[in-house]
Amino acid sequence: MRARLVDRGRLMGLALADGRSYQAQCGLMGLQRHALIDYVSGRRDPSTASLVAMADYYGVSTDYILGRGDR
Repeated sequence: MRARLVDRGRLMGLALADGRSYQAQCGLMGLQRHALIDYVSGRRDPSTASLVAMADYYGVSTDYILGRGDR
């Protein structure tokens, strides 16, 4: 089993704090409808473009989502 790119706990916290459904957040970020669910569950890793879109949407750094730094 390989390590996941995203810090799933941080990403889940950001998504829950947003208050919108995962699908609504994906739409606002321009991601596929179930992408966020896949990333949080560890089914797949985001592309670089998706990682940047999430960081921009949540107002954090890409390093934060990757578990490598503070917001």
